[in-house]
This record gives sequence, C-alpha cells and structure tokens, in this order.
Amino acid sequence: MTARRDRKKLVRERQARTGERYTTALKQVLDGKKDAVPVLELEDLTATAAALGFRCKVIAFPDLLARLDPEVMIGRIRSALLATEDDPTTRTLRGVALRGEHPEPAPPTLGGITATRQFVARAQAGLGGVSPGGRMMALYMSGRRGVVTVLCMLWSTPMPLLAPREPALILATPEGLSVSRTDRAPLRFLF
Repeated sequence: MTARRDRKKLVRERQARTGERYTTALKQVLDGKKDAVPVLELEDLTATAAALGFRCKVIAFPDLLARLDPEVMIGRIRSALLATEDDPTTRTLRGVALRGEHPEPAPPTLGGITATRQFVARAQAGLGGVSPGGRMMALYMSGRRGVVTVLCMLWSTPMPLLAPREPALILATPEGLSVSRTDRAPLRFLF
C-alpha cells in the first residue's frame, strides 16, 4: 500500500472515531508527522455569493472572514465589477464571477509568479486595482476594526491537460498570502 493510501486510511479511521470533517481529520493526522504540510481550510461562500448574483464558486480565507462580514464583502465586490462594466481590465473577473464564463487557461510561468508577488506586495502597501493579467483585483473595505484590503483572485485549471476545475474566486488579505509570513511554512489549501 502506498504512503498516500496509508495516510488516507488513517484519516478515514480518525473521521470514524471523531466525526470530524475530512480536512480537519487530515490536518490532525498530518500534525502528528514531522514532515507534515500545514493545512489551511478555506471557507466556502458560494451560497452567499449566489444569492447576490455570482455564478462561480467563492472561497475565502478564515482570517478575512474574521475582519469582514461575508455578505457585505461579496456585495462590494459585485458593485465594483458592475461599476467597471466598460473597463477591459475587469472583463475576465466579471465574466467568471457574474456571467459564469470559463477563462482561457493561464499556465504558471516564472514571469507570472513574479507579477503576482509584485501585485500582492503593492496591495499590501496600499495600492489597489487590477493585476496586469486581469485575474486579480485589490479592493479596500471598511472592516470590523478598520480598513481591510481584499484580494479577489481567479482560480481555474492552469493547463489544458490537467483535470478541469470549475473557476472560483478566492478572497484573501495580502498578509494572508504574503511570503513574509512569520511561520514561513508552506500552505496547502483545501477546498
């Protein structure tokens, strides 16, 4: 039996014992191993977003939801996309979020990774807007304890040969994505 199957078996056994969700049980199993990868479970806001006219999956980082009301945040994103109807820089995000379109695949490249890091750094420094490729947008919103920078990022299958995945909007803060996080541990996102 492979290591992956062994791990899955351990997770299923833990689920049966504790009644935990799969991702929670997986985190607990991985926490017990020295080479474990930290798991960050994102919150699914698709139902809330659908009620506001979104036609794609919407997922958010938990730290963002601690700072903003999900319905208000999604409503603000919708307003921004509608207000920029004639702006070509928001066309891709608007098409996916409000029209259910599937974007062209964007295979990861070194230049693209660098551009994403630069965009996140600019957003963290207080500069909002839309990324050069039109797949990310930074908005500022009033939160429970002051102004919060919200990153809206398009997630889709990066290459045609991979199993297709429905496009989704991932919502986060720049701090949540920053490579300067104090724990320096890589994150694995489950959604």
